[in-house]
Amino acid sequence: MKNPNVSYSDFKSSFKEGSQKFLTNSKATFNSPVDGEGNSSDFEKGSFIKIDIKGPMNNAYVKVVGMEDKDGYMSATFVTMEGHVEKGKITFRLYDEGDNIRFTINSTSEVDYTLVKDSFAREQQTKSWNEVLSNISKYLGGEEIEKESRIVEPIKEEDK
Repeated sequence: MKNPNVSYSDFKSSFKEGSQKFLTNSKATFNSPVDGEGNSSDFEKGSFIKIDIKGPMNNAYVKVVGMEDKDGYMSATFVTMEGHVEKGKITFRLYDEGDNIRFTINSTSEVDYTLVKDSFAREQQTKSWNEVLSNISKYLGGEEIEKESRIVEPIKEEDK
């Protein structure tokens, strides 16, 4: 985002304090983080986030397995837990680039249930992440420089 209306430090604080408001979209509702006992928790490495997914496979969790926060950069990495329609890893990254703020989503996963076709699941995930990118753009204001999403097919067992 070029010349955003929100500073990088304010964006980073808002993301850490309420990531669910940025990540929630029409296909999935992200809840506040909890610890391993289900008690309210900070958004930090080791916390869990319940995701209510629209459709037959819901009530899934992700675990925050990585959190990096340094000057001008922050990342949070989730892995899916049992019950999630796809197994994989998602990393959200925030970058301070002076007059620009960049936000990226790197999602690698494979469908974990035979009830859902790979192509359908990945298509829905791509739509979800595009909505998240729109949520971020609306929050930041300014001029959107680039918005892109790509589907990268998971490595199949027979290709290993």
